Amino acid sequence: GHSEGDYVLSTISDILRGISREADIPSRYGGDEFCILLPNTDSHNAKNYAFRIIERFTKTFQTETLSIGISETGPESFISAQELIAQADSAMYKAKESADNQMVSFLEVSESLQKLDCT
Repeated sequence: GHSEGDYVLSTISDILRGISREADIPSRYGGDEFCILLPNTDSHNAKNYAFRIIERFTKTFQTETLSIGISETGPESFISAQELIAQADSAMYKAKESADNQMVSFLEVSESLQKLDCT
């Protein structure tokens, strides 16, 4: 119901605010999807952030699953906001295919696609 949905969204917001730095920008992207901008964060630290989200999420919602997609950009490989979101979305859907409570980076997705192209 609506009240349960409101509780879940509010609790997820609390979780994200609780583990975010002052510079991080967690926001609701739509429906049950969230987008979190992590300025000056490399993929290793983004994965650590994602694992903290999964850890807190599973402690709070024992029956829910979480799929996280990570994409990154920087001065040496700048991409548009639309492409950054599309890459994260692609990685998230790959995480959904894998198992419950998974995190996948777009780099892993693109590397696996490159391996398929080589065979």
